[in-house]
Amino acid sequence: MKRLLFTLILLIPLQLLLGQTTYEIRWKIGISDEDASLEIETGDTVKWIWDDNLAHTVTSLPGATETFNSGSKTGEGSTYSKTFDLEGTNPYDCSFHPGMTGIITVANALSVDDKNLIGFTLAKNPANELLTLKFPTTVSDITLTGLDVMGHRMFIKHLPVEDAVSLDISQLKQGLYFIQAQTGNLIQTKRFIKQ
Repeated sequence: MKRLLFTLILLIPLQLLLGQTTYEIRWKIGISDEDASLEIETGDTVKWIWDDNLAHTVTSLPGATETFNSGSKTGEGSTYSKTFDLEGTNPYDCSFHPGMTGIITVANALSVDDKNLIGFTLAKNPANELLTLKFPTTVSDITLTGLDVMGHRMFIKHLPVEDAVSLDISQLKQGLYFIQAQTGNLIQTKRFIKQ
């Protein structure tokens, strides 16, 4: 009986035991940065599915936490999968079509209760001059990192947190950016648009 139970446990996919998730991105010409970007946990997998008949790649950009490259693939239904094991930010694009870009942001796998501890929101997004971030009362100090779509750091600020924090973004060019908030071991990333 013990041998049977042990054998059955070995047959259960490791992914089910660890609670890992596979996310899918429909990879095609015209995909928006938003549709090509995800916030996932360590150990999760992203599967890109070619959604047109053109040649594409999925290639990490300089500054990515992990390096990956699908190589050239052609044909609707072609796929490439990558399991992300390191916490960080992974900007990527298609080497043939530089307008096809996204960012995979990876955070440590946490329990549901822990995820809710940071839970910040962007009160004004898109923004022109001031970006307002609202934090739950459980957060007392925070490190804010601004990232462009290529994953380059634009600023790092260490702040005490009250209910809300306003950041001056007037010097940024118009476009899509990311703000990463960290307190202790908790990290959360959100997108914002500078008008």
